[in-house]
Amino acid sequence: MADVEKSASPPPEALAVQEIHSRKLGLSTSYESKVALLNWHITHEVGFGRFQWTLTALAAFGWFVDNAWFQCVYVATPEVQLEFDIAYIGWASLALYAGLIVGTFGWGIVSDIVGRRLCFNTTLLVSSVFGLAAGGANNYVTFCALLACTGLGVGGNIPVDSALYLEFIPGTHQWMLTLLSMFWSLGTLFVALIGWGFIATYSCAGAPCTRENNMGWRYVFFTTGSVVFAMWILRFFVYRIPESPKYLIARGRDAEAVSVVHYMAKQNGRISTLTLEKLRAAAGESVDDLSLNQAELSPTSWTTGKSLWEMTRQSLAQFKFGHVRALFATWKIGSNTLLLTLLWGLIGAASPLYNAFIIVFISEKGAEVGQSSIYTTYRQYAITSTVGIPAAIIAAALVELPRSGRKGAMALSTALTGVFLFLFTTSRNAEGILGWNCALSLTQDIMYGVIYAYTPESYPAPQRGTGYAISMTFNRIMGVAMLLIGRFMEITPTKPVYVSASLLLVTAVLMLLLPIETGNGRMAV
Repeated sequence: MADVEKSASPPPEALAVQEIHSRKLGLSTSYESKVALLNWHITHEVGFGRFQWTLTALAAFGWFVDNAWFQCVYVATPEVQLEFDIAYIGWASLALYAGLIVGTFGWGIVSDIVGRRLCFNTTLLVSSVFGLAAGGANNYVTFCALLACTGLGVGGNIPVDSALYLEFIPGTHQWMLTLLSMFWSLGTLFVALIGWGFIATYSCAGAPCTRENNMGWRYVFFTTGSVVFAMWILRFFVYRIPESPKYLIARGRDAEAVSVVHYMAKQNGRISTLTLEKLRAAAGESVDDLSLNQAELSPTSWTTGKSLWEMTRQSLAQFKFGHVRALFATWKIGSNTLLLTLLWGLIGAASPLYNAFIIVFISEKGAEVGQSSIYTTYRQYAITSTVGIPAAIIAAALVELPRSGRKGAMALSTALTGVFLFLFTTSRNAEGILGWNCALSLTQDIMYGVIYAYTPESYPAPQRGTGYAISMTFNRIMGVAMLLIGRFMEITPTKPVYVSASLLLVTAVLMLLLPIETGNGRMAV
C-alpha cells in the first residue's frame, strides 16, 4: 500500500522544476504549486487516451474553419467582382479582417474572464450562420457586412481552441498541438476542391455576369457554412467538453478542477488519486464547505452553481487589465510578449500580400505560358494545398528535436518560405509555377504549425487567452494595413510577393531571439 501511495505522488524535485519555470513567468506561489501538482497527475495518471483523442478532433475544427473561410474569400474574389461589377474587390478581405480583429481580441480576453468552454462552443456557430448568409448576399455591401460578422466568429477559433486543448493534454504530447495545423491545411484543400468543382463549372465567362449564371462562389460559401454548422453541433450537443482545469484553478474553483481531472481519467479508463485536500495542501490552504459543494457538480453540465451573468460580472470586476499587466510581470515574459507580438505582426503583413494575390498571380503566370483557365488555376491550387498535410507532420517532428526545438523550427521554415517566394517569381512555365508553389505551401504551413503551437505554450494559463489575443490582433491589424496599402498604390501582383519575402526573412532572424523555449516534455503552466 505504501508503494502505491508513493507512486501516486509526484517527487518534490519534479514540482520544484515546474515552480521555478512558473516563477519566471510571474505566477503566484499558490497557483504555481497547484498547477505543478495538477500537471503531474494529468501526465502520470490521466495520460493521453480517449478523452484527449476526442478533444483533438473537436479542437481541430478550429484550425479547419480558420483557414477555410479565408480561402472562401480568396477563391470567390474574381467571381464576386464580376457579378457585382466592383472596381476594387479588396473591401471584401478588409471586411473579413475587420471582423477578425474584433473577434480575435474579444474572444481571447473573454476566454480568460468567463472561461474557455463558452467561447469554444460559440465561435463555430457565429461563423457558420453569417458565412451561410454571406453566400446569399444580393449586393456587395451586404456581402462585406456579412463577411465582417463571419470574421467575428472565425477570430476566436485558434486562440480559444489552442488554449483549451493545451490545458487538457500531458506534457509528453504537447507536440500534438503542432500536428493540429494539418487541419489548417485541410481547410485550404477543402475549399480548393469545392472551388475547383463549383467555380470552374458555375461561373461567368465574362461580363455581363448575373447571379443565375454565377452561382459557383455561392455554392462554395453554402457548402463551407453547412460543414462548419455540423461541426458546431458535434461540439455543443454530441461531445461536451468540460471547462479547463487550469482556468478553474486560476479562478479559485479548485474543487471543479479536481472533478474535471477525475472525469478525464474515467473517460480514459483510468483512476486519478488527485483530491481537493491534496491540491489545497500543495498551496498550504485548507478545504471549506463551499468547495466541497462545488465538487458535486458535473464537469460537463451547463450548471456551475452561479448564473453566467453572475460569473461574468464577478470576473469583469476582477479583471481591471490585470491579465495584460501580468504579461509583463517579469523581464522574461515581458520581452517574449513584445517580440512575439512583433513576429505575429510581420507575418500578418507578409501573408495577405502573398495569399491575396496568389490566385491572380498564378492566373497571370499561367497566361504567360498559355494556361490561364479557371480549371487550370484551381487544379494548381488544389495540388499545392495538399502539400500542407505532410507539412504538419514534419513540423511536429521538428519541434521535438533537441537541436531545433520550437524556435529553430519556426526560424528555418520562415526563412525557407521567404527564399521560395523570391524563387517563385522566376517561374517561366507551368511546372515551375507548380513546383515552387508546392515548396511554398510546405514551408509556410510548417511555419504556421509551429508558431500556432508556440504562442499558447509560451503564455501561462491565467493570461493565455489575453496574450494570444494581443499577438494575433496585431497580426490582423497588419494584414489590414497591407491590404490598404495595396488599395491605394498601383502595384502589380509581383511586387507584393517581393515585399512578403523580405518581411519573412527578417521575421526568421527575430524568431531566434525569443527568450522562452517551450516543449521538451515540460507541460504548459
